[in-house]
Amino acid sequence: MELNLPLSARKKLLVIYNPKAGAQRNIFDATLSRLRDLGVAVVVRETTGPGSARDLARSATETGGYDAVIAAGGDGTVNETVNGLSGHPIPYGIIPIGTANVLALEIGLAQDAETVARTLVEGPVRAIVPGVINGRLFLLMVGAGWDGRLVAHTTTRLKRLFGKFAFLGHALQLLWQNRVPRLRVVAEGTRHPASWVIVSNVARYAGSFLLAPEERLERAGFTLVLFNRQTRLGFLRDLVSLALGKIERADSIQSMRVAEVVIEGDPSEPVQADGDFVGYLPARITLANHSLNLIVPANHCAPTGMRPLGIQRHV
Repeated sequence: MELNLPLSARKKLLVIYNPKAGAQRNIFDATLSRLRDLGVAVVVRETTGPGSARDLARSATETGGYDAVIAAGGDGTVNETVNGLSGHPIPYGIIPIGTANVLALEIGLAQDAETVARTLVEGPVRAIVPGVINGRLFLLMVGAGWDGRLVAHTTTRLKRLFGKFAFLGHALQLLWQNRVPRLRVVAEGTRHPASWVIVSNVARYAGSFLLAPEERLERAGFTLVLFNRQTRLGFLRDLVSLALGKIERADSIQSMRVAEVVIEGDPSEPVQADGDFVGYLPARITLANHSLNLIVPANHCAPTGMRPLGIQRHV
């Protein structure tokens, strides 16, 4: 659903800035400069640690006075911000400067200051249906198994120094040192074994990897992807299939549309949501009972229809 707001409606923005996110400070500074050139009053608040972006966003909804709340950082900063905005109709937008910016790719937001500033001022607003994992909102995806372990063991410092290469190095280390995860997934009344689980609300995974081509933020429900390999070599084969965009050809990978998922396993098994560690198993994933209002580029295309929940493909 699109909300047609007049341009004059967005003249004062709160920007929640994560100074430790990525290495694109130049885009951030240039975007703020362009916003001010457009006559927008910009208030910047820096995050100070985990939970800070959520608290700043929540405070903004309580005090009022802003036309939109903007998250300047990676997907983790966006996740915290939307958790602070939960249930509030104020529009939110993004300045993508983090290690990973899956949300920017999903909505087609080019990473240049002019485009970002124009989008924040005059871009349309779309109602986005988030997911909930154990009471916490997520926009993009939840992962358990290999990527849950990977996110839990990759520090903010390493991400800042090495970007996506930090994840690659840790992935190889974890693969060499750790046993294969053993997970149990309940979806659509059926129990499935898995070594790696992704519950996705978007088409892409970890940036540019195409995981669920038909998935859209505006559509209620998720794509559940189950990786069933029980060996390290098998996991590497599935990882290559994902990287090449050919998971539909892998006989060990199942994919289906769902509205609710429960992931069980060893209680020491970590879980990630939107690229941040969010706790341990078990995990219950459902749809939120409210939408959030995301500012998108003018050329962003919403899906024309909603597919009913149920099995999309089961190999």
